[in-house]
Amino acid sequence: MGNQVKRKHNIMAQSTYTSVVLAQRPKATIVPGETFTLKQNPMISDADLKDGQVLVETLYLSLDPAMRGWLNGTSPFLSTPPSPIEPSHVTNG
Repeated sequence: MGNQVKRKHNIMAQSTYTSVVLAQRPKATIVPGETFTLKQNPMISDADLKDGQVLVETLYLSLDPAMRGWLNGTSPFLSTPPSPIEPSHVTNG
């Protein structure tokens, strides 16, 4: 089942986590520092989790061509999840 990734720290010990937010829809190309922004959020605690919820640490994300449609709001696949990403919302990953 692949190589196990050794964690360097306990994510629950962190006070914040970082999310990638769509700042504005790209017009032609993705512009670093303009298309996306990084947002620091307070880390949730065990008390914040509802029954049946779990907290996971993302180690790797995938980028594929379909994401461009989600960013532009014009993907032919928008009738099925994931839906388009709206500005000021966290990106799918």
